[in-house]
Amino acid sequence: MEITIGGRNVLTTYHHLIMKADLNKIKAGNEYPYLHIERVTEENLFKLEGAYFSTNPMKRMLLDSKSLFEGYALCNSFGKCLSYVWIAYKGADQRHYRIRNINCFLFKISTMPEYRGKGYCPFLLQQIALVLKEKGIHNVYLAVMKNNKSAIRAYEKSGFYSVGRRIFVRFLRYNIPYHRL
Repeated sequence: MEITIGGRNVLTTYHHLIMKADLNKIKAGNEYPYLHIERVTEENLFKLEGAYFSTNPMKRMLLDSKSLFEGYALCNSFGKCLSYVWIAYKGADQRHYRIRNINCFLFKISTMPEYRGKGYCPFLLQQIALVLKEKGIHNVYLAVMKNNKSAIRAYEKSGFYSVGRRIFVRFLRYNIPYHRL
């Protein structure tokens, strides 16, 4: 549903599938030995330029979050970013993501268009599972639009499964967070 005033979209609803993964069940392979993950910092955020979001809000999250947000990029041996994921930890309180009742939520998961369909997203999420297990996190959640079949397949390949549905609301340019996350 969308509500438009004066040609400007002021309210949009999105139907999301909430997915969960038990990290203890995820086994990370090494089928791509020429790839590695890099933690996103203010200094290397430029690698994500051209991604489907502005890097300015991500930079603010990294600087203001007191380590409750992290980003990781899957890079090739030349340092080119192929895929990325952002992580919000319990207690994160940013206008887009307020995480209260779970320990970890993945968001802004994407693979650059020219690298889609090669298995990089599942590989990245498996590698992230290792990072999160080292931090003592056992379960992780994400939300995906219910009509995004290719993303759902990638997440299922990574060990995620559906645990419910939620309606996500965006008012003006602000996200209204899920009330139960």
